[in-house]
Amino acid sequence: MDVSLLDDLCNGVYIEFADAMLRVGLGFEDALTLLSKDGEPISDFAMRDGAESPVQGFYLEWKDFLRQCRTGEPSAIDAGTVKTTTALIDEASRTRNGAVQAPAA
Repeated sequence: MDVSLLDDLCNGVYIEFADAMLRVGLGFEDALTLLSKDGEPISDFAMRDGAESPVQGFYLEWKDFLRQCRTGEPSAIDAGTVKTTTALIDEASRTRNGAVQAPAA
């Protein structure tokens, strides 16, 4: 990460692929943009059903959870889709003195 008051620096996270780059902006209002290898914009990805702010995102998550409880229809995110993340968080919580302990066999 670079910070400068003198030079213009890139603003975002860039993920490079063989023939293109994906730019993830740092602000909530920033678009997800596909770029050529030369940095020229190819396409913006607009989410038609997404939140426009962190508060709205929190509201939409709860709205979806309550809809699932009322109707029994699965939500977009269910327990099966978060197993890997949950395992990572569980493993990280098993720390002692800053080092991750090996799971019990």
